[in-house]
Amino acid sequence: MRRSPHQFTSIGSTSPTLWLTRGYAVLDGPTLPIVADVKEDADGATAGGPAPEPNDTFVEQLTDSARAAVNEAVKRGVVDPTRVSVGGHSYGAFMTANLVAHAPDLFAAGGAWGV
Repeated sequence: MRRSPHQFTSIGSTSPTLWLTRGYAVLDGPTLPIVADVKEDADGATAGGPAPEPNDTFVEQLTDSARAAVNEAVKRGVVDPTRVSVGGHSYGAFMTANLVAHAPDLFAAGGAWGV
């Protein structure tokens, strides 16, 4: 039987529950948007050449969003700023690697799987 309402929740190495029991706060599924800063005229055309791509400012947008999320959690008193980690799978793993590389002051650890 699959997906029985009587099944137990499993706690694996990537489970938020595991990290909660170890004293970590978990932001489960925070939104860290990466958008292009496109300025269009009235006709919908971009001025000054080709439109910028979202990845032109990827690292800056990613680290700013993560910093805002962590700072808010610290401000609310639910996070020890010396014990913040980040993790993700697939695209989340790519973001994790970039956050650990470009915001080492923000994260004590990072875990990436399915890269």
